[in-house]
Amino acid sequence: AIAEGAPVGSLGALSRLIAQAFERRAEARVALFSAAVSLAHRAMEEPVAAAGLLEELLLGLSQIAWAELDALGALGQRLMLVADPMVRHSGEAEAVGCELSERERALLEAWSRCVWEVGRHAPHCLGLAASRLVLRAAAAAIAAPTQAPPARTLALLGEPWSDEALRGGGAIPLTSRRSLLEIGGAAAFAAWASRAVEGEGFPEGTKAEAKERFVRELSSSGDNTTHFKQLLKRFCTRKGGT
Repeated sequence: AIAEGAPVGSLGALSRLIAQAFERRAEARVALFSAAVSLAHRAMEEPVAAAGLLEELLLGLSQIAWAELDALGALGQRLMLVADPMVRHSGEAEAVGCELSERERALLEAWSRCVWEVGRHAPHCLGLAASRLVLRAAAAAIAAPTQAPPARTLALLGEPWSDEALRGGGAIPLTSRRSLLEIGGAAAFAAWASRAVEGEGFPEGTKAEAKERFVRELSSSGDNTTHFKQLLKRFCTRKGGT
C-alpha cells in the first residue's frame, strides 16, 4: 500500500528500495512481492510515472525468485516429472526431493499473485522475460507431488487473459507448443513429445525411428506454425512404416 500513496516523484526511489531489500533480505521476499503489487495498482493510475519502473522491478524480482527456487536445478528436475511415467504421491519415498518446501511454496504463491495482479491492472508492464520465468516455475510446481496444490499458482496458469498485450506473441504464450517450449525448454519439450507418441498403438505401425525423427523435427520447428502443423498432420495420418 506504500506505493499507492507515495508522491509520484518518490516512486523511482521506492522501486529501488524494494529491489535492494528483495535481493539482500531473503526472509522478506514473500512480503516484498506485495509492495510490487501496490506499484501495479499505481501504474494503472500513473502509467507514465510508474509503468517503466514496474516492468523493470518485476523482472528483477522474478530473476531473484527464479534463482532461489531453482537452487541446484530443482525446477528443471521437477519439470522433467511431466514426462516421467512413475506416479509419485506426497509423503512417499519416491517423492523425496520433488515436493515443494513450505518456503518454496510461499515464495511461488507470492510471485504468482504478483504477476497475476500486474497482468490484470497493468498488463503493459508485464514483460516477456518475467512472465516466462514465472510460468516455468509454476509448471514445475504443479508437476511435483503435493497434497495441497498451490492455489494462486494454479490461478495464474488458468487465467483466461483477455488483453491482447498478453496473448499470442505477447507476455503470456497461448499455443500449447510454444507454451511447452518456453516453459520447459527444448530438452523438456522433446521428452514430453516422446512420451506422447511412445508405444505401438499410435500411429498404427509407425516405426520407432520415424517417431524419433518426428520428435526432432517438431522440437526444431521454432515459430513456424505452418511447418509445425504440417509435421503433426503428416505424422498422425501416416499408415505405418517410416
